[in-house]
Amino acid sequence: MLENTSEYIAKQWVLDKWYEQAFATFCNPLRVYVLKSVQRIMTFNKILSFLLLAISAAVLNGCSSGIPISTNTKYPIEVLYENQPVERPYSEIGVVEITSEDTLTDRQTQDRRMMYRGNDPKTKELLTARLVIKAQKIGADALINVTYKYYTSVKKEGYILSGLAVRYRGE
Repeated sequence: MLENTSEYIAKQWVLDKWYEQAFATFCNPLRVYVLKSVQRIMTFNKILSFLLLAISAAVLNGCSSGIPISTNTKYPIEVLYENQPVERPYSEIGVVEITSEDTLTDRQTQDRRMMYRGNDPKTKELLTARLVIKAQKIGADALINVTYKYYTSVKKEGYILSGLAVRYRGE
């Protein structure tokens, strides 16, 4: 009986070694392939997440950043919007801004959806005129880096129109 037991153990040991070798031969490459595939998918997901984040940031920046309101309207002082160069030497007087926050109207939120937002071009020109008047009161020759930012929430909307009041030197 002991011989049978030791023979059985020896056969079992040989089988175990064979299974280990078969597993190493077949499954290890499979495991490596699966791990590399998972790494590729994770890398792709990271790239996709980064792209979505970049696109979202660009869209949000586009929503909040001031697009030139109107470059055709003539005001009593010079008005230069974001990214428009100042070609004369100047001294800073200070930042001038006007803000407002209002409740959304029924027309803006028909069927519980935002139908339109922001101010129309005529309203933006009137707001810029108010900003110009404020700058003139403190002795400005120009407003530079003028920005218009609009924001909204579930029940309210608002805007900030601001610029740097300056006095030109050497005139």
